[in-house]
Amino acid sequence: MTDTENTDWQGSTRPSGDRPRTLAERIRAAMPALSPAERRLVRHLLAGRAAAMPDTATALAADADVAPATLLRCLAKLGYPGYPPFRADALGEAAARADSALRQMRRRGADAERAPLADRARHTALAAIGETFDRLAGAELARALDLLADGRRRLIFAGGRFSQSLAEQLYYHAHLIRPGCELVRYTAQDRRDRLADVGRAHVLTVFDFRRYQRDSVEFAREAKRRRVKIVLVTDPWMSPIADWADVVLTAAVSAPSPFDSLVAALALTEALVAGLYERLGEQALARLRDFEELDDGFAWGEADTQRNGNDETGTG
Repeated sequence: MTDTENTDWQGSTRPSGDRPRTLAERIRAAMPALSPAERRLVRHLLAGRAAAMPDTATALAADADVAPATLLRCLAKLGYPGYPPFRADALGEAAARADSALRQMRRRGADAERAPLADRARHTALAAIGETFDRLAGAELARALDLLADGRRRLIFAGGRFSQSLAEQLYYHAHLIRPGCELVRYTAQDRRDRLADVGRAHVLTVFDFRRYQRDSVEFAREAKRRRVKIVLVTDPWMSPIADWADVVLTAAVSAPSPFDSLVAALALTEALVAGLYERLGEQALARLRDFEELDDGFAWGEADTQRNGNDETGTG
């Protein structure tokens, strides 16, 4: 599944596992330490999504209007010893970011089908979940929960063609434990209309996975322009929304099929639900009790069922 076109928990700022970071993750982590010129260079790279990378560092520096020395300092801060390995990663990740189910299907061929399906599905799902939480920075998760638990803010949730289901999951759970939550329906009209009333008191949690949806990106861009806080849940190569999001959480998307999986993203979503419940504490319990009391008046109980079964005049 993809959205197509139309680390720990203790506060560490680095992933707790040994998984190599994507270039997008390196850039995101290094951004606070970059100089204005280095940030301009990074923005240049992100704007083009690194799809066309010059052969030499000098050419890239000229394209970005920075000095070659600035480029090399920036690459060092990103963890690269020089331009060639950086260029290789940039080109590889640009290809991965634009990957499609059809291209994956052609690459896999018959060899991918040798192991039993159940074994492949279990192994891939467990590995994706493990990779996701290995990469998860506790400080970034904490920032997301700070925003979601802030009672002064209203929460809105949106997703893409497939990831709308994740937005729905997070919305329905958040709505049960805190007020001020709203799900934006997956239509262009609903998104445009919702932008009319958003502002600095809002937090948009948006899900966007490769190949990133233009309408999701533009919706988040306009929300940010209106001073909305943005929490992005995306894949390791990162939606363009990461360029201006306040918080970015990434989930692995590997799958036993040619379609990207949202299993790990769902696990990450459930972690957000758990964290939000823990943050709200008694407030969440009080709201849940209120919902339970309301259910008593609206839901059918056993006595109601027996009574209606004996009532021959009942018409429903």
